[in-house]
Amino acid sequence: MYQVLVAQSNHLFKIDRCIHRGMEIFFAFDSADCLLQMKQKSFDALILKYELKQTEDVSVYELLSEADQMKISTFFVSSEMEEEVLQMLFQFEISHYFLEPVSFHELFQSIIEVKTHHENVFLTKRIAELLHTLGIPNSVQGFSYIQEAITNCYYHDDYKRGVTKYLYPLLALQHHTTASAVEKSIRHAIELAFK
Repeated sequence: MYQVLVAQSNHLFKIDRCIHRGMEIFFAFDSADCLLQMKQKSFDALILKYELKQTEDVSVYELLSEADQMKISTFFVSSEMEEEVLQMLFQFEISHYFLEPVSFHELFQSIIEVKTHHENVFLTKRIAELLHTLGIPNSVQGFSYIQEAITNCYYHDDYKRGVTKYLYPLLALQHHTTASAVEKSIRHAIELAFK
């Protein structure tokens, strides 16, 4: 399950913990509590409210630094675009920035999109590693066709039942070629693996 930490001081969301669309969501109400939770639990995403109450020990800057080191996707919420906020966004390369008012749905839809992107990148890397292990070089066109074919079959079971009828024509359409050329390239890549 995807773990999300919401750091807020003004109770933007009026709940303490919930499960929403495959995400377990935790809340911190000051910067020290947020840092403590980040160190105790592994989070995939952090929603950070800029106006978060800062304790004497921990600042928003330190939270961003810690999230950056832990490779946590950070979603930044602020009521206005201030110079200090912009500097932090650029320094920590935060691309998910929301101006208030922002809805719960809007924030979590963005998190779902980022999560899906990360899963796709991970799946693509794993497939590439597997193909390399089998001895298929990525320099042949069939490598990318096989990689895309496996990805499509992973997300759409229908393609498994109609490889020549659905899958090859789809790949051909995406690559501006013919289904027979796709099949030939895949066969060539597989032959290289058996040599």
